[in-house]
Amino acid sequence: MIYLDRVYQDGMVLQRQKPILFRGISDRAQSLTLRVEGQTVGTADVGEGRFELSFPPQEAAEDVTIGIGEVILRHVDIGEVWIGGGQSNMEFMLKFEEHGEEEVAAANDPHIRTYVVGQYSIEGERQDGFADWKAWDRWLPFTPEYAGDLPAPAIFFAQELRKQGVPVGILACNWGGTNAATWTDINLLEQDEELKVYIEDFDGIVAGIKDMDRYQMLNRISRMGTNMKTSSAPMDFIMKSTYHPDDLAKAMASFMSPDAVSNATNEEGKEQATAMGELPGGITPEEMMMIGPNDKNAPGRLYETMLQEIKGYTVRGVLWYQGESDVDHADIYDRLFSTMIGCWRRDWGEELPFLFVQLAPYGVWMMNTSEKYPMLRENQEKVAHTVPGVYMASISDIGNVYDIHPKQKKAVGHRLWLLAQKYIYGEPEVEADAPEAADVTVEQDQIRISFVNGQGLHMDEIDLTSYNGFPLERISEDLRPPVLAGVCGLQVWLDGVQLMDESSDVRCEVKQDQLVITAPKAAAAKEIRIAFARTGFYKVHIFNRAGLPVKPFEKLWTR
Repeated sequence: MIYLDRVYQDGMVLQRQKPILFRGISDRAQSLTLRVEGQTVGTADVGEGRFELSFPPQEAAEDVTIGIGEVILRHVDIGEVWIGGGQSNMEFMLKFEEHGEEEVAAANDPHIRTYVVGQYSIEGERQDGFADWKAWDRWLPFTPEYAGDLPAPAIFFAQELRKQGVPVGILACNWGGTNAATWTDINLLEQDEELKVYIEDFDGIVAGIKDMDRYQMLNRISRMGTNMKTSSAPMDFIMKSTYHPDDLAKAMASFMSPDAVSNATNEEGKEQATAMGELPGGITPEEMMMIGPNDKNAPGRLYETMLQEIKGYTVRGVLWYQGESDVDHADIYDRLFSTMIGCWRRDWGEELPFLFVQLAPYGVWMMNTSEKYPMLRENQEKVAHTVPGVYMASISDIGNVYDIHPKQKKAVGHRLWLLAQKYIYGEPEVEADAPEAADVTVEQDQIRISFVNGQGLHMDEIDLTSYNGFPLERISEDLRPPVLAGVCGLQVWLDGVQLMDESSDVRCEVKQDQLVITAPKAAAAKEIRIAFARTGFYKVHIFNRAGLPVKPFEKLWTR
């Protein structure tokens, strides 16, 4: 008898036109017959214990029956399969999207299917039922019953891909609040002198825990009783809408009070709470979020507990949206992300394409601040320029000053799809890349910036007196984006002196696919520095004809 790994189930989606990897355990050495719709397509010999076998490539099909020895898998689709990886902005559920209610109600395609890898951080959690959730470890069809709990960016991508007439599968392997180090083989981190800092940081935090027994107790309570997915009130409040920090802080304090934690445990984890005994008093919200040895961000942790669940599963590529939790080491994110990509490609045995999202603008959100985001975004772009088969989508027009989670996930999925069309599915004429600053020239008092992918460059008019529904007076001055002559996010220095928006003699306009800045003093300047979208929050409103926003950039021109 053979026992296939958990991901191989009825209703799964297999990748077309590539050899299909199956993994599992065999109770003895044996030869297995491989069948599609009852027809033999090959055989495979496996030994006792863990095995991998390769199923011959198949063309796209719907609801077929696959046979591997005595194992029968029914209602299997064959089409295009992508991994949807990252943290909360990839995990972001469709029901929380800007038009989530309508999208969920309209979900009616059973041949878009998603497998959500269970979010378990240590061995034994799955068996103990820690934070068990209805959508985990199952292949789910895109129907109203399930659609709301599925990852919005990947689902919107899948809907676009589905127009090609083939079934689409998404392997959702993500977890909010995670850094890229947890998704990387710890051995690779240990071998890199710069990336060792992730291990050193984590070990230092764990060493500082004074009462390990109390930590383990609190960690168990947190995982079994107050998981955000089963305690819907805080998740709904945080994700559905955007709030001013003052309002958000007050609401979260009520959700995280000892009484609220106790109530959540009693109501939603009653059986587990009874087994553990009464929740001890004196627990603070900070303790409930304490970082310790069981944490999801332990270096290499989710690589072992989650990625291994789907390791080698035959896919077309990876969709990635992550980086928010790596701001503390923004200066080496390019090195970390490149290492993680190499790690996954090693494990899959091929140069998997990676399509990823550059982090959106934002100001502050809960305990998160955005001072280091410009550096992280820069290093994200560096990966796209230096690692073959990696492509970046820009979403610099949809950020939110008081929310780390842009709600317009349809735009995210669409822009990832444009990249897939051009670079993966062989449609080179598709305009998939955002405008990128190239040359700077100075002609008398005009500074001209030209762009790669800048065809049809145009500037939309926007309201600069409020952002995301918050008037300027409700946005602290340090979070307000720079504005120069009506262009949000633009800063210019002439010989070290910044041009200010109050200067009536400065003009900005788009001409012949160039951004033209007219400033009388530019004619005599020996050094001109231009920064665009190089702050934590901004709103890009300059686009190419494909509707893609200009990427953040910084340029220096000298005579």
